[in-house]
Amino acid sequence: MFNFKKSEVKLKMNIIIGVIALVFGILGGLVSSVYLWPNILSSRNISNNEIDLSSPEYNKANLVIQDPKKVYINQDLQIEESTNYLQEAIVGVFPKNKNTMAGNYIMTDELSSGLIISSDGWVLLNVLNDKKFDKNIIKNKDSYSIISKKEKKVYEIDDVYDFSDQGLVFLKIKSDKYFTTRNFVNISDLRIGQTLMTYSFSSEVGINYLQKISSGDNIKFSDNYKNFIILNTSLTENFANSFIFNLSGDLLALIDGNLDIRPIHDFRSDIFTFLKNKELNKINWGLYYIDLEDVASSTFPQYGAWVYNNGLEAVTKNSVAAKSGIKTGDIITKINNYEINNFNSFNDVLNNFIVGDNISVFILRDGQTQELELKL
Repeated sequence: MFNFKKSEVKLKMNIIIGVIALVFGILGGLVSSVYLWPNILSSRNISNNEIDLSSPEYNKANLVIQDPKKVYINQDLQIEESTNYLQEAIVGVFPKNKNTMAGNYIMTDELSSGLIISSDGWVLLNVLNDKKFDKNIIKNKDSYSIISKKEKKVYEIDDVYDFSDQGLVFLKIKSDKYFTTRNFVNISDLRIGQTLMTYSFSSEVGINYLQKISSGDNIKFSDNYKNFIILNTSLTENFANSFIFNLSGDLLALIDGNLDIRPIHDFRSDIFTFLKNKELNKINWGLYYIDLEDVASSTFPQYGAWVYNNGLEAVTKNSVAAKSGIKTGDIITKINNYEINNFNSFNDVLNNFIVGDNISVFILRDGQTQELELKL
């Protein structure tokens, strides 16, 4: 009897010890998971905490964002860096002050904001639809000065070229200094939702987002086209005739006096022609056309420019198109190495050329590809 009770007690003790060991085993597993799993996840670049993508830890890492709604990118630092960067390029035009000591200027009294566009000091004034533009700057340049925003350095105006009827004026800074220049953003590089910075000499900075790019009617004329950028919010009057940049500080667009926004790509041919020849020679392409991106057809390719004018002649006389042999009904697919596609519309491609360039125009005619050559 005694041996039976002793064995029964021993069995119960073993059961109790087993249960206690199981409980502590489970608790130990939970505790270890709390400490070990964050390190395991971290080693796999998976974390619920904030991460700094600029850190060397993530340099060239292949990151997969599983829930983009939970990703927040702090752009404050990049905006601050771009603002400092732009202060080197944005200048103001001031009347020389005759009523106070020479060389004293009130920095809020600028007549126009300008942007340095060349290393030798050419400045672009945006006077698109600017009804307040002081044309005396053109007639009497010695009565005005250019002041840099960052250094507050006063420069004399060496030369002036007036193309204000086309919305542009070019001033030359009198200096031997080497100036930092800005890149121009191609319209093909613009993306819906892209962050943009509006900026003027007064250092007013506005942050907006690109909502839409509008290019007008379906039938377009190559010599009279306009692209417009639509932002997510309306601009205020203080941004009239100023500039828009991307977050890298590259020039993206011009704001006119009516607060309409024109991509700088529309003016790049004019600007590059001026810098090369000190002229604004417009190329008379002379084409009416439709972007095939806007056409659904089983016989046409997906992209290209269909030379078309609603039943009328689509190629004007004595134009570049006429001289190159382009005819109504042709489909232009490429000029030089620039293909016309969903990233590059026809007019966007045309803006890559200036007077004097040699071009090869590739067309589809009667189902056959032809190459037409011409010097602009």
